[in-house]
Amino acid sequence: GAPPFVTPIVPLVVGSAGQACRVSAALRARGILAVAVRPPTVPEGTARLRFSVSAAHSPDDLARAAEAAAWALEAAADRGVGGGTSGCG
Repeated sequence: GAPPFVTPIVPLVVGSAGQACRVSAALRARGILAVAVRPPTVPEGTARLRFSVSAAHSPDDLARAAEAAAWALEAAADRGVGGGTSGCG
């Protein structure tokens, strides 16, 4: 199962900075804020999305975010996303 989190910050490691930026932008377009965290903040090859979860989020909100993240990651993989940074400003 998923690891227990004791913090409101939930990371999702995606790999490249470009992929993190594109997935973040795709989620933003669906109304979900997931900040792309890239090198030098994290080691090269471990770029990630940072979700901030609170008690204000319902189980349905979390399920919607998880489904959207899975869709965005799959869509990025299907397009052969490389190392560019399109989507991050």
